[in-house]
Amino acid sequence: MRGVRQKDGYALVMVIWAVVFLIIVSTTFVISTRLTTAMTRNLKEKTISYSLALRGYNEAIKYLLSDKDLGIDFIDEKGTLYLDTSTPPLPKVLKFEEGISEVEIIPEDSKVNLNYVQPHVLRRLFQNLGYEPEKVDEMVDSLKDWIDPDDAHRLNGAEDEYYREFGYTAKNDRLDTVYELVLIKGFGKEVVYGTNRRPPLYKFVTTFGKGGVNINVASVATLKLLGVTDTETETIMSFRRTQTGGMRSIPSRLVSLGFTKTASSIFRINVTGRYKDSGIGYNIQSVVKRTLSQKGFEIETLYWREDVKYTYTQNK
Repeated sequence: MRGVRQKDGYALVMVIWAVVFLIIVSTTFVISTRLTTAMTRNLKEKTISYSLALRGYNEAIKYLLSDKDLGIDFIDEKGTLYLDTSTPPLPKVLKFEEGISEVEIIPEDSKVNLNYVQPHVLRRLFQNLGYEPEKVDEMVDSLKDWIDPDDAHRLNGAEDEYYREFGYTAKNDRLDTVYELVLIKGFGKEVVYGTNRRPPLYKFVTTFGKGGVNINVASVATLKLLGVTDTETETIMSFRRTQTGGMRSIPSRLVSLGFTKTASSIFRINVTGRYKDSGIGYNIQSVVKRTLSQKGFEIETLYWREDVKYTYTQNK
């Protein structure tokens, strides 16, 4: 009798373990199925978002190729880019059946070119951003030392002996992107990306092109940072509101402040594709150079970057 009970106990334990095993297997299967479904859905949304981003990018390129007046480009008070006075601006949101593309076109010569800027223009920019004179001297000298080919540092600058402590040396060449500034003495992340007290420097500078700011696409903030008076700013904006679409010639005083262009040839294109109400946004960031050829325009890609951002999750 005792042996029978012992056998029954063993059987019960085996049954319990079998049930537990089946629960584990079934739970794992359910989780795996849900995970696979979620991954498949995310892949689908990512793929469609990528397609929408490319469509938005292609629309931006088509818009740049539609320019009918090579002597002028301008932006209005809202920052909307116009290639000429007769071509409507490209909508900031393009709607498609599968979703939308958010498109932004920024002329790179609406900013100060760090590789070619005159020291007095650079100094004025830093001063008007609120940096102390000693800090400005350090930033200007260090930037010039980083770019120039020699190893002799300026009074407030730095060369290899300073940077070796951090594991690298001075580049002795032009900047490829503005984000290289974080490596240079006197700059760092707080200067490049801004703080609660000061705006980010990267919004006002560029490394693409060969210098000179386009007076017709510079923002009001950039105009003021470079020393344009309120009266001069209003005059510039009034030109943009007229049929001329902007200034065709630049007064000598404004040329001395760094404004040497009335039209643009290098543009930054930021595009985000979104599949319907998906939380996945596929981003394309590009800088292109537009040049005139015998057949019209040619587009050269100078910079390209892609990434994906997940803004929220949604149960479906």
